[in-house]
Amino acid sequence: MARRVGRTRLKAWVATTRETDPLNERNSEMSTEVATTEYGVITHYDEWSTLELKWLATTKNASEEQARDVMALFAAETEKLKPRFLLVDTTEFFHRWADDMMAWRDREIVPLYNAGGVAKFAFVTGDGVPFPTVESGAEPAPEGPAAFPTGWFASRDRAYQWLAETDMAR
Repeated sequence: MARRVGRTRLKAWVATTRETDPLNERNSEMSTEVATTEYGVITHYDEWSTLELKWLATTKNASEEQARDVMALFAAETEKLKPRFLLVDTTEFFHRWADDMMAWRDREIVPLYNAGGVAKFAFVTGDGVPFPTVESGAEPAPEGPAAFPTGWFASRDRAYQWLAETDMAR
């Protein structure tokens, strides 16, 4: 019963994002900023059981260690807060990952997401990425050792819509 209420609230949230984007209202009662670094902001939306990492343009100057530290912080908050959904906004992400980043992520980060009980993970990339997004026909699917599907989206609206869909049981 509680899961359905959460989805209903998320659907209501999706409907309101067309008029105003609550993710940009830092002092909103709907969100809690749980961590801020020079390279990203982590916000928890308890009512929608969503944790967001908004990468900042300063990632252009981040070292590999600094960027990975932000990912590790996001993963630790995921394990602690146990949100149903994760959202990562990469529209201002300019760091270039090292060749071993995905192997490191699979080994060090994804297990924390799994332990946090994540049901869906949405990346918002913006337009012009050199790989398929959900809008261009890609299907969300588990990546590596993830126990949940990950979707890559060009728009926040489409990411919100997918997160609100009720096809996932927890």
